[in-house]
Amino acid sequence: MLNPEGGYHLAPAPRIKGRKLLGFSIDWLGARQNREHLAELQVAHIAFTPDSKLVVYCAQEYAIVREVTTGRLVSRIRAAATPILCLALSPDGGTLATGTGDRAIRLWEIPGGRELAHWEAHESTVAGLAFNPDGNLLATGSIEGTLRLWDLTSIRRELAALHLGW
Repeated sequence: MLNPEGGYHLAPAPRIKGRKLLGFSIDWLGARQNREHLAELQVAHIAFTPDSKLVVYCAQEYAIVREVTTGRLVSRIRAAATPILCLALSPDGGTLATGTGDRAIRLWEIPGGRELAHWEAHESTVAGLAFNPDGNLLATGSIEGTLRLWDLTSIRRELAALHLGW
């Protein structure tokens, strides 16, 4: 069916060996004529929220949030001027971390897409991210070979002391 946002079609779930798959697939054949959706042609780094209601993925410099059952666009987050190279969702599904070639880590509220915090995390490209099971630590890795652990509770406290929210 034609998506009202234009530029692509949401296809019904395909059948493989007679079994219908859950969810949706996206047919991008018409997207080349709609520049707004060109960024979504190269999809990478995909994560589900813990309740499996939303899927988040990188598409160039955007993080895209969609409903799993319908494919409806929930948020389109322009994370940086450079492509997002990695992402991680917090265990509660409420925070998205993105890493880019500009050495920065950015934290985003999900599903809304409001930026919560950002900082320069490494001397080179951020290549990997992971939250610990309680969501209070964020591990980041870079192409220069460093692994860093960030205490998000402390960062949140410091931002609050500066009246910067989160």
